[in-house]
Amino acid sequence: MSKLKKSGLLLIILILISSSAIANIDLEQEAEITDFRNVNWEMTLEEVLENEEAELLAEENEVLVYETEVAGLPTTLIYFFYENQLAAAEYRFNNNYTNPNNYIDDYSKLVNLLSEKYGPPTEDKTVWHNNLFENEPPSHGLAISLGHLEFWSKWATNDVEITSRLNGRNYNINFKISYQSTDFENASTEENYLDHL
Repeated sequence: MSKLKKSGLLLIILILISSSAIANIDLEQEAEITDFRNVNWEMTLEEVLENEEAELLAEENEVLVYETEVAGLPTTLIYFFYENQLAAAEYRFNNNYTNPNNYIDDYSKLVNLLSEKYGPPTEDKTVWHNNLFENEPPSHGLAISLGHLEFWSKWATNDVEITSRLNGRNYNINFKISYQSTDFENASTEENYLDHL
């Protein structure tokens, strides 16, 4: 056999071996795909405890509470279960800024990241309940803390509904991102979860 034919045969064999290895890697990655972080909707509380790597803070009445970070922001992560199946999760962001406009910056950053992952939001709202500071952007953070202004955005996939919300009252600002499995949207609501806290 000529050197050219041997080289061509060797090249074909290497290509076949490489494509086989790549196919195996793709299958392994597909098997590791999860719905949220490193867990799947409908997992039991025990399965989530086994899979979640963040620091566990509390476990009570079908609720798990963890401390973690999201996009460099300190966050409380809460898993909600319905009849011992993971039904929802929520990030509550814990920054305590002296300049309340920083919360708007965090909200915008996370909305942009969610949009990169899930596409543009299906709903994106800026709601003024009192327009006292509407024409004063440097005071928009203050307006949120007073309950005058809120932001919220929503995304929907086949498996989950995601809502990002920034609002406040009595000089306190709340920023959270909620994930609700579509399999449980009628069976469980935040009000049901609050009964367990």
